[in-house]
Amino acid sequence: MSEQSAPSGKKISGPVQHYVEVRFDPVQMTLAIEAPERVVRPGDQVLWAFRGVPEGWTPWVLSPSSAFAATVQGPWGVRGTVAGSAPDGPLPYRASLQRGLGLEHLSGGSLILSPPATLKVQSTAEPGLHRVVVKYLPPQGTTEEGRLVVAPQLVTIAPGDQVEWKFSAAGSKLADGTWQPRIDFHQFTGESSEPPNLHLGPFVTLSFDGEVVTGAGSSGVNGSYSYVCVVVSRGDGSVLWRSSPDPAIDRRGDPSDPTSG
Repeated sequence: MSEQSAPSGKKISGPVQHYVEVRFDPVQMTLAIEAPERVVRPGDQVLWAFRGVPEGWTPWVLSPSSAFAATVQGPWGVRGTVAGSAPDGPLPYRASLQRGLGLEHLSGGSLILSPPATLKVQSTAEPGLHRVVVKYLPPQGTTEEGRLVVAPQLVTIAPGDQVEWKFSAAGSKLADGTWQPRIDFHQFTGESSEPPNLHLGPFVTLSFDGEVVTGAGSSGVNGSYSYVCVVVSRGDGSVLWRSSPDPAIDRRGDPSDPTSG
């Protein structure tokens, strides 16, 4: 089997980052969780990003005390690491905004709670790794420029999957550190809300090492993400080679999501 058609069944043992957006409605004074059910594994990290938090209010996530090994709270939201001892099954929680005194002394304070939400812990839910090959096609005539060719053009991923782009034919340009590969997501097509950061596509991070770019983490937003592969100068960002704008990542919903295809 060729490298271009290699299966995506390789398993990744490391933890996955999950992005969950929590929006505050100042008119209704309510909180809404964009992805109220999410499949996670012990050791995974969940970032609840609170949007529209009014001044003087503090975001928090109310959950069983044994659910998370560590939590960090800030004005941006809450980050929690699922405990390694968390048993398989539903882990209920609510997002909240609090103002004033603590929960033990609510007089003089206020509390806004989201509807119930669930993290579904599955210790055997391993993510997959998808490989994409990016090749350099030299000019075919005096007027044509060299370009990058991407295969496969479409990759379908599940929540937590990673994608690895290998710029195989660009190694000579990338070896001296003057140039670097980059993935530029430029268009989103979906039925739900816009992704939290189109620049990152369906991922939480995009990192490069030599001739390889890796997309990891889960933004939680289903849809099709079109992108361009480019080789750029590490000095001024000028583009040496680029692909067509046609390649795409199709992000499908959580297995527990009844709306996923």
